[in-house]
Amino acid sequence: MGSIHLGGFGLVASCCIRILAGYVLFIALTRLCSRSYVRHALWLVFLTGAGVYWSTLVAQELKPVHLTHAAIHSASVDDLAPSSATTTIAIPYSWDRRFELAGIVLVCAYAGGLILMLSRLIRRRRLLCKAVARAEPVSPDFESEFEKACRHLGVLRCRILELPGLSSPGTAYTWKPLVLLPDGLDLYLDSEQFVDVLYHELIHIRRLDFLWNTVGELVSCLLFFHPAIWLALSKLSRERELACDEAVMTLRQGRRPDYALCLTRLARRRILGCQLEAPSHLALLDSFLALRVQTLLKENPRRTWWKRGAAISTSVLALALFVAGWSTLSLAIELARPIGKRSPLMLQGESSGASQKTPVGAGKPHVFSSRVRKLPPNAPTLHEVPAEPDQTPLATSDGNIEAVIASPQVESRVSPREVDEQSTWDEAPPAVPSHSPISLRRAAMGAAIGALEHVALGGRDVDKDIDKGGGRTPAGR
Repeated sequence: MGSIHLGGFGLVASCCIRILAGYVLFIALTRLCSRSYVRHALWLVFLTGAGVYWSTLVAQELKPVHLTHAAIHSASVDDLAPSSATTTIAIPYSWDRRFELAGIVLVCAYAGGLILMLSRLIRRRRLLCKAVARAEPVSPDFESEFEKACRHLGVLRCRILELPGLSSPGTAYTWKPLVLLPDGLDLYLDSEQFVDVLYHELIHIRRLDFLWNTVGELVSCLLFFHPAIWLALSKLSRERELACDEAVMTLRQGRRPDYALCLTRLARRRILGCQLEAPSHLALLDSFLALRVQTLLKENPRRTWWKRGAAISTSVLALALFVAGWSTLSLAIELARPIGKRSPLMLQGESSGASQKTPVGAGKPHVFSSRVRKLPPNAPTLHEVPAEPDQTPLATSDGNIEAVIASPQVESRVSPREVDEQSTWDEAPPAVPSHSPISLRRAAMGAAIGALEHVALGGRDVDKDIDKGGGRTPAGR
């Protein structure tokens, strides 16, 4: 259990470190870009990549792992050890239980936070639906100007409505988009400024900014605990507004001062007379008016070719460094084993390594070692199979037992080479039972000879007769 929750801590820590490094990288990349739509695309890539990376890690942790007995024993210590590029933090072994409890608390806290953030997002969408439900149609003059702007920009299936109490214009939805205008807008803007506002909102619809804003909000729900995600989401909103302003100035040349004046009038109306605060669930309502006015009044000159080349080269180099250092941006947490205790995997690895590195000239194994207990004494070599004993009956017609004993049929058929090789095993303690074929044959031959001798002597004991007769042999009686 300890390795599981410690591995989860390491994965979460590595994810946070890598997302933070990616945020720093994209800060540098956006500083090298002069176009706001490129910066908006970069921040969208960062948020999407962070969300996919986190979702992949969570899916891997939640995926059940089925390990067989053979698969568990086939894992080596080197496979379980972290790579050399990973930063490993060792914690005291007594903290294992504390980390386990902390892991359970953090998982429950994350689940609660995720449910809370998703509920907040759903609530904002419901408020948007209620606001759209009480919206009213605009005047015929506004409707005609809106239709002209839609045809000019190629926007289809779009409607325009007036929402009382709204502070500034905004858009909603993607498949059937809406342009929402505050009531009494004609009191603050002239006809040309009104066209500028329509162009700005229709460019939002053409760029699918409501969809991309929803994607960013979903990523912020998944990674609500990481501050870099919230900073990237705010930068995404800022670059989105600047990109639309830049597109409006491209379509309506020479209107930078007038468009800046239009933005300041909208800001004045928002401060003086708005009743309904601009909710963030209406995408693109947060305008960053001061930054937008400053950007409009300051025309950025076009970069020369060598500045663009230097920016591209620096961006490629930064990406290469980030990819090369990806493996080093990882953290592993492991338990520090107490002194005198080693893990079973380490013991298994040491025993296997010792068995593979036995010196050639090592001495004879100890009597009580496992190798001696497993091998019987007088064990024959594997490449030599003992011959079957000769089953020819022994000739005992003359009753000469010595001749029978000295006959070639009773002699052991063990070669000198076998005897030399078995000398080591003959030194084993006699308490060890013998089960080799040669030992069994010797015992059988001895029993047969004793039985034949007993029959030849008429059932008398040979040893007693020899003692009584002064050493007479059976042949002399």
